[in-house]
Amino acid sequence: IGGTSDIVKYLKAQHKTNPNGAGIDIVFGGGTDAFLELQRAGALLPVTLASEVMRNIPQSIASVPLYAPHGEWYVAALSIFGIISNSVAVERLHLTPPETWADLAKPEYFDLVGLADPRKSGSMHAMYEVILQGYGWTKGWQLLSEIAGNARAISANASQVGKDVSTGEVVFGIAIDTYAGDIIRKVGGGRITFTRPKDFSSVNGDAIAALVGAPHPELARQFIEFVVSEKGQKIWYYKAGTPGGPRTFEIGKLPIIPALYDTGTPATVASGNPFTWPNILPYDSDKASARWNIVNDLFGSFVVDVHDRITLFRKRYPTSVPPIPVIAESEVSRLSPAGAWGEDQLLRNRMLNEWGASALSTLPADRSPLYPFRWLPTLGFSALLIGVIAKRLSRRRRPTHS
Repeated sequence: IGGTSDIVKYLKAQHKTNPNGAGIDIVFGGGTDAFLELQRAGALLPVTLASEVMRNIPQSIASVPLYAPHGEWYVAALSIFGIISNSVAVERLHLTPPETWADLAKPEYFDLVGLADPRKSGSMHAMYEVILQGYGWTKGWQLLSEIAGNARAISANASQVGKDVSTGEVVFGIAIDTYAGDIIRKVGGGRITFTRPKDFSSVNGDAIAALVGAPHPELARQFIEFVVSEKGQKIWYYKAGTPGGPRTFEIGKLPIIPALYDTGTPATVASGNPFTWPNILPYDSDKASARWNIVNDLFGSFVVDVHDRITLFRKRYPTSVPPIPVIAESEVSRLSPAGAWGEDQLLRNRMLNEWGASALSTLPADRSPLYPFRWLPTLGFSALLIGVIAKRLSRRRRPTHS
């Protein structure tokens, strides 16, 4: 179906069309924001887990709940957001490695940062929401616009950012710890590093839930119970071959059971116990979930759809903040799912059009004499390629004479 955002849209549409269920047992993965949205839509089936399993799991970490009060969803593992860097490129370009979120806005990082579209990626959405909450709505958008001005491109999914960093397509990227861990295991820790920002860290949960109308509700309950139990958590956390850990493939997720952090050999790139880390951002999941869709639409209108103009502004004015006219936070509350946003499609379309026009009128366009002809090199190359292919095909078809 796609990333978390696409899955949420699909499941909400399925539930609205068929409230008795879509023939699916479980939704697994993605941050708690998405599960709160599914919970509000009435798409999740409450399940009760064994008391001996639940007694090992705290109610929350850094204000992030680890399970819903009535069992609609449970956090299956913890995720840490940070910065992934190509150490080889950093050294060759004589750059200072980033230590904070704000470092990604440095002028010297222009065209070296990788980002992804939050409308397609739930994990990338959560990382942008962390910045909005950590810096505040206004300053957070300013920082996001500066970072976007340094981005070479905005990918369709978060995993692509890590791949681009590993190949040197970009040097830095915002990444979830498991994506970073996958890349590091493939190319080696000497080439790729993962940094937990010093200004503040954020802990989020990848959740799991049974769906209303699940064809196998008891089997779904048992599977959820196993995933959050000590046995399941060791598979998340331990290195391959460790007693109790995975046999072959490492996942490298942080467990939700605090006692496990003093055991085994971890496979994670984030060291230590997040339950005891300092400067953890008290993440507001309810706020994040309520404005999930509107943050995605704002980022789409003011960043993704005008990214070429943001990078042009950044190139011309390296130390200035791109002037994206994002709406006030009070306006977000009015347009959130509790209000008109998401319910009145005509209003949403009108606002998207207004935001798009506002972004285009505020940000500069490339007015160089050659800009109208920017497509000619691509057209010429395409014509040349077609000519070469046609010539080869004609040679193959030409009859031979003895």
